[in-house]
Amino acid sequence: ILYALAAAVAVGVFAVPYPLYLTTQTDVLAALTRS
Repeated sequence: ILYALAAAVAVGVFAVPYPLYLTTQTDVLAALTRS
């Protein structure tokens, strides 16, 4: 049970910043193409 909980926490930690990183990546690309 504890191992499954730790795995779920690890997945959550990895899953949360990923879309955030993607949005910042597209923002940077958009800013580069604008300038």
